[in-house]
Amino acid sequence: MKKKSNDIHAVIHATEEAKRGLLVSVSTSSSLAMKIAIVRNEHWIAVALFGKSALHYMTNHERAGLGVMHI
Repeated sequence: MKKKSNDIHAVIHATEEAKRGLLVSVSTSSSLAMKIAIVRNEHWIAVALFGKSALHYMTNHERAGLGVMHI
């Protein structure tokens, strides 16, 4: 499938939205381990991020972020 500028624009904005949800109150020196999922249909794209953040391996916090954008 040929990439179009509106497809790229939508995935970038959905990813940024998901990232903001994931990184709320996370220390800048935290380690992140996450899974990423991208789904789309004809008019919408969604990016989901799920994983763990920690300053130390004994202090893991599960985190999730979701971004949705119209194509």
